[in-house]
Amino acid sequence: MDFAGITAVYGRPGAGKTVFAARMAHRRLSAGERVLWATFYEDRQTLVDAMARLGYDLSGAEVWEAVLTDPTSTFNQLSHIVSHSPPNLLVLDSITQLQGIDVRANVTNLIYRAFKFAGIDAVIVSEEPVGALGHIADNLVRLSLEITPRGVAVRRAYVEKSRGGPAGYVKEFEIVEGRGLVFLDELSPAPREAPSRLAPGVPKLDEYLEGARSALVVGGPEAAALAAGWAAALARSGVKVLFRTYRGAAPKAAGAVVDVLSADPKTYGRHIYDLVQRVEEVGAEVVFYDGIEAEAFAYGAPHAASLNAKKLAVLSKAGVAAVLSGARSLGLASAVDVAAKASGGSVAFSRPYFQPLLCKLEGPLPQC
Repeated sequence: MDFAGITAVYGRPGAGKTVFAARMAHRRLSAGERVLWATFYEDRQTLVDAMARLGYDLSGAEVWEAVLTDPTSTFNQLSHIVSHSPPNLLVLDSITQLQGIDVRANVTNLIYRAFKFAGIDAVIVSEEPVGALGHIADNLVRLSLEITPRGVAVRRAYVEKSRGGPAGYVKEFEIVEGRGLVFLDELSPAPREAPSRLAPGVPKLDEYLEGARSALVVGGPEAAALAAGWAAALARSGVKVLFRTYRGAAPKAAGAVVDVLSADPKTYGRHIYDLVQRVEEVGAEVVFYDGIEAEAFAYGAPHAASLNAKKLAVLSKAGVAAVLSGARSLGLASAVDVAAKASGGSVAFSRPYFQPLLCKLEGPLPQC
């Protein structure tokens, strides 16, 4: 995402406004363009070092450390700078620091005296709603930071206005925690040449699973054993399987790459990002997630359900099959192609427009 024209970015402290601007600046610098960054509260080295830790190289930017002796004079000086040596991108971070002046009048004056005339793109950052500035900006982005009762940090970006976009339409993105601004909409493993299959080599069950790309197995220890046996069977048939489990004593999924995970609220926002990276490393064709009830305990049931729905969507987009298993369904039965419930030595499979299939649990695989 790279906006042209005047982009106003606002949100509460810690929501990622400076990082949003740094992402745009990094991309412009990488393309050989000139970037002028006017900072009203941070010195150059602190800014460059902080953004470098997130993977954004601003060392090539011209950073102007504005001294606010008189805000109006500051705007006039900035107008003079950009008029005589126009950058491709100007960042004003942050106009919230300009207390006690008519920001609308000064910013509007700057925009029409310098930006529009010289064809400069600009990012104007504010911690408060931008008010009238939103009317003259080409793009308007709101960043939000939500801390859930379980301590999960959820950062989102809302594109409330974009030049050339439909009026009244808000586009929402979720942001990856601790990885800079990596939008979930952009995350996906490389598409597989053919969609992966879930057939474990049990004839009647293979027929039942034909065309299915996702499954949910619910139950106690039997569900975990079924998931592990299923993964091992796929691995024996030559399928590249990634088996991710929250159980300390990982089930024996022979032949699969096994990751033992911990559900930590601090890493909630990085989960999809880390999953995509891992799928690419392994070259996985099928991904198992075992013990998903641990996510409900750590993140809360709604956030756990949302997270698993995102897993399914990201993997499906790339043609990677997925199997979720755990003690609780988290309301995900309607989000998968096939649902299974294991209990009392048997497992019942169901899917829309199919008759249920009841199988016995004997050994690592069901007998149908």
